[in-house]
Amino acid sequence: MKDNTPAITHFPAAADVSTGLEWIQWKVDEAAAVAGNCASVFFYRHNDCALEPLAYSGLDSEDLCLECLLAANAQAQSSLRAVCVEWTHTTAAASPLYYHALPLFDTNAGDAMVGVWGIVSSATFLAGDYCTERILCRAGHEVGHESELIALRRGNAQLTRQLENSPLGAIELDHARKITAWNPAAARIFAISADDAIGANADTLLWAEVTEQERRELFDPRVRHTRRNIYHRLGTGKMIIAEWNITPLGDNGGEGYIALVGDVTRQREALSALARREQEQSDILNAMADAAITINDRGVILTFNQAAVHMFGYQQREAIGKKVNMLMPKGIADAHDGYISNYLQTGQAKVIGLGRELEGLHKNGSHFPLRLSVAELPRSDQGGRRFLGTCHDLTEVKEQERRLFHSQKMEALGKLTGGIAHDFNNILGVIAGYANLLEDEVDEDEPAFRYIREIDRAAERGGKLTKRLLYLSKHRKMETSKVNLGEIVEAMQYVLSRTMTPSITVHLDIDDTGYLANINADFLEDAILNLSINAMHAMEGGGNLWISTRACIEVPESMAKFYDVTPGEYLAISVKDDGCGIPSDILDKVFDPFFSTKGDKGTGLGLSQVYGYMRQMGGFIRLKSKADVGTTFILYIPQLAETVTVAPQAVEVEAAVGGSETILVVDDEKALIETCSKTLQKAGYTVFTANGVAAATTILETQSLDLLLSDVIMPDGNGFDLAELAYKIAPDIKIRLVSGYADVANNTVNEDLAANILHKPYSQIELLNAVRVTLDVD
Repeated sequence: MKDNTPAITHFPAAADVSTGLEWIQWKVDEAAAVAGNCASVFFYRHNDCALEPLAYSGLDSEDLCLECLLAANAQAQSSLRAVCVEWTHTTAAASPLYYHALPLFDTNAGDAMVGVWGIVSSATFLAGDYCTERILCRAGHEVGHESELIALRRGNAQLTRQLENSPLGAIELDHARKITAWNPAAARIFAISADDAIGANADTLLWAEVTEQERRELFDPRVRHTRRNIYHRLGTGKMIIAEWNITPLGDNGGEGYIALVGDVTRQREALSALARREQEQSDILNAMADAAITINDRGVILTFNQAAVHMFGYQQREAIGKKVNMLMPKGIADAHDGYISNYLQTGQAKVIGLGRELEGLHKNGSHFPLRLSVAELPRSDQGGRRFLGTCHDLTEVKEQERRLFHSQKMEALGKLTGGIAHDFNNILGVIAGYANLLEDEVDEDEPAFRYIREIDRAAERGGKLTKRLLYLSKHRKMETSKVNLGEIVEAMQYVLSRTMTPSITVHLDIDDTGYLANINADFLEDAILNLSINAMHAMEGGGNLWISTRACIEVPESMAKFYDVTPGEYLAISVKDDGCGIPSDILDKVFDPFFSTKGDKGTGLGLSQVYGYMRQMGGFIRLKSKADVGTTFILYIPQLAETVTVAPQAVEVEAAVGGSETILVVDDEKALIETCSKTLQKAGYTVFTANGVAAATTILETQSLDLLLSDVIMPDGNGFDLAELAYKIAPDIKIRLVSGYADVANNTVNEDLAANILHKPYSQIELLNAVRVTLDVD
């Protein structure tokens, strides 16, 4: 060794004479340790000389003169300065030896003294000598190194305790994935003890049912620290879900792997249950027929079900996160925000917990009626207040209310019209009756004969008018036949061309499938002509009129319910124009009787008659109109399965035939009794008359009669009741009822009588033929 620098070649085990301070003794000139304890520099390395424990063989306390050395150590400890004493012992050489006690300080611990360096030398030296500095430098390094080792051992012990007590499984793997460490949590999660796990291959023990792809992903360095869920089947057969977090050590796991694993089965089950509940709630909301919208206390939409999507036209992604007032017209939206704000501040509910009708705003800008009900929901997890609003679209309800009101109004007007028609028919019957009687008294060459014919024609036109009024009021069953709509429209082409002004072009588009409908052709022609004339008035400057027919139009259950008809296939006739359109404020009035926009030029009965005809034929009418674009009326008529065109049969008017039978004529109108009885008497019949049920009953009981010809409505009774009484008195009597107004819907005494009523006003020929047919029936 140069410069007498001390070197450590051996390090003895701790002696029983330790004072608790760190100390060691050196023999410098022989570079050998004489004695000491091992606490201070156990891991010190210098000049490639290993420090190995050396037992105190051959040395005892008397040989070492330990009392002298311990005294020097104590003095150095108390004075915090180096102490040098002469050292003698039985084995000492001839030259004296000196023991130097040097206090040691740890700069990392606030310069606290941590031990005493004991140095043996053949000569004394002072602090500051080169040898002393070298020794102190070594001592400092060794003390610092020992402090690091102590901290490392403490950290390792703390880490071991944490891993032992961790709820996560901690598993160490070598580079071949062999298990080298297995904490209690891993044993608990996988139900495998450490003895059975350590040394086993993880691929076999833990991932036997895991696909190779999943294993590669677990150890893929590109997804380091990524958590992955793996299903594991335990030895008991139980299936768990483990969440793995594997970190490679070294390059790509060359030094092994550290794996942390947790059992997340319960969490996943809880999340799955929550997801199922949320899905169920979503399914319930989406299955609701009404729109369901949840908002927070700021009016921001949180959920928006499918019914709301359909009702308002916004997709869920367009609505969620937006203010709910975008679904309402401005005035209503401002008021609604005020209701919510007032409720939050005062607790007074003007909307919350209640329902009210208001207008909704569709995405396309249109308004529609709805009923809104708002309820407060429990607070959210964050404590926010939430509200649920349900919206019921009232469009169909309002339309049904309007249609019901219209129907009730039509029914009331029908009753009024029917009553008027009854009296008017009686008047027309008297006029026509006397006109017919006069015809028989006046020669055809006389001027009076022409006047009588005109009176008769006027009565006939009046009869047709009352007939239509009765059809409109449904107090008279419409006479129908099987017809081809296309043929009817084509046959009207000439009439339409003569009716429309030259500036209007008529376009026909006829379906040629040949499907039939059971309707009254005359009234259908009137309806088409009426709609065409209205279209002409809407196109004062000229335009186009399109009339088309279509077959096999399917009317679904929902539409049929709305229009109160039977679902199925319908024929359709469309009458469309490109005129000025109908103002929106009167659209719901156009079918009302006596409603007209033509002033004195219109009667207001045209569209109401069309409406009534369609109802009587089991069909319905739809109206579409837009200002400055035009109007379309579509008539829907029930379609028959037949497609063969049925040619209408010409009605042959037979000559009046008389007879010699005895007839009882009953009517409360004296003039009608007179004209009817005279006509029958002139035809050869014997006639008795009565002005009511009571008088007729007396005659029935006292006279032998062949035919009862009775009015239906009379002040003291009903014609059907009189017929029932007549059958009891004279079972073989023939009966024919007459009426100018016959609401036979509630009269079920005799369906044949109801179906064969002779309607007023009637001509002489119609009367005589009806009497003869009735008498001749077996």
